[in-house]
Amino acid sequence: MTTHAPMIRAARMGAVIAAGLLALGTILWPLPAAARSQKKLVYAYEQVWPAAIRFLRVDEGFEIAEKDIDAGYVLFVVAEDGKRFRGSLEIVRVTDERDQPSLLLIVGIEGRPDYMEQGILERFEMKLRAELGSPRPARPTPAPKPPAPEEDDKAKKRP
Repeated sequence: MTTHAPMIRAARMGAVIAAGLLALGTILWPLPAAARSQKKLVYAYEQVWPAAIRFLRVDEGFEIAEKDIDAGYVLFVVAEDGKRFRGSLEIVRVTDERDQPSLLLIVGIEGRPDYMEQGILERFEMKLRAELGSPRPARPTPAPKPPAPEEDDKAKKRP
């Protein structure tokens, strides 16, 4: 029995090394995160919300699982090849560097390639343009205000 002890220790050591390499591989090569595609549009939220629901349900034929107008999200189901995939659309109110209000549309579909999400966003933008026209023009950037005179300049001008 003592002659087999080195082989048993070597087998145990091999199992420990294999488990360590597996754990290291999981850390170094994690599973890909769920992709999410986004598009920024300059339309009013009140116009985009109902159009989004109609688009997902009627145009795309997705089942609407849940929706919340105040939170700005829609959960839907994509049925493809006998499988069901969970999807989401978020409509987020944002402003740009010029304080221009706009919307950020974020689409995610679990287990599907990102080109599907991008296609949904592109088709939805085309629907918005067809129904609502081109996005509203951006507000003109206000002219910069001249700098206020400094107190030292005021003191120099006093008699």
